Amino acid sequence: QVLTILSRPGVDFEGGESLQALLDRAAAWQPRCALAVGHAGWIIARLWTGPLPTAATWPRPVRYGTWVPA
Repeated sequence: QVLTILSRPGVDFEGGESLQALLDRAAAWQPRCALAVGHAGWIIARLWTGPLPTAATWPRPVRYGTWVPA
């Protein structure tokens, strides 16, 4: 499997997903592929290692082409 889409069935993106749920889902993801395509918010959530962030503490997106370890 070369590509995986990082989404979860049943998540209503118009109604939203709590930030804690996103951080938990991103942290629990186990790669089963050589390449994953995601958006900057998901990548930041995957890399997050601290208390629940706020708008003031949410980091800038990773730069285009940055290697993100699994």
